[in-house]
Amino acid sequence: MLPLPISLGLLLAVQLQLVTPVIQVARRLISRLSDQVGLGAQRADGGAVTLIQRYGSAVNPNIHLHCLVLVGVYQ
Repeated sequence: MLPLPISLGLLLAVQLQLVTPVIQVARRLISRLSDQVGLGAQRADGGAVTLIQRYGSAVNPNIHLHCLVLVGVYQ
């Protein structure tokens, strides 16, 4: 789970079009894993799937992201 700061979560609850750029930033950070292991971005790929959850268990607005990320990179 990728919890967001409260102020960002409130902003995303109101401005849903901003969720995609936030996911893109998280994906870019994850993709840097290939650089850390010494493989260039052209030689290796990672992978991730993100689910956006908009409400908490009490049906309160609580934007947070569930990310399923591959462990490692693949060539």
